[in-house]
Amino acid sequence: MLTLDKIYHAKFVLKKVARKTDLIAAPRLCPGTDLYLKTENLQVTGSFKVRGAYYKISQLSEEERAKGVIACSAGNHAQGVALAATRPLVTKLMKKDIKPTNADRVLGGSARVTERIDNDVPTGAVYIDGKTWSARSSTGEIIEPDAMVRVIRMEGVKLYVEKEA
Repeated sequence: MLTLDKIYHAKFVLKKVARKTDLIAAPRLCPGTDLYLKTENLQVTGSFKVRGAYYKISQLSEEERAKGVIACSAGNHAQGVALAATRPLVTKLMKKDIKPTNADRVLGGSARVTERIDNDVPTGAVYIDGKTWSARSSTGEIIEPDAMVRVIRMEGVKLYVEKEA
């Protein structure tokens, strides 16, 4: 059960990890009301999810930590878990048999464009690592089929690429 004491404890634990974020007035979003937005996008991971991920991992017993932590996310929650795993309070435990994630396998790699990449049309695709991936141009440049590209970043299952020189 959530108690006020647990909230204060979380605040203490997160003090050196999570940034204090401001509320900003947003009167244009809903005229006639006092509406405020919390600027959690300014957290080091870009979202509030670092708070929950870090706090939960910090509260695991030594026995639970020794079993490791798996984040079933490729987004903000996984970034929070990864951050928590690199901080002194939480020890990152890695086994030798861990398989690389999709991002580990394709980031920085070369891919062949299979469908024209035009950021105005959502149908661009590349072939890499034995799979066809949805792709967008990181520069906005149109890239024709059969061109070779480098994978710059990954958002969810979409790759952002730029043409190789």
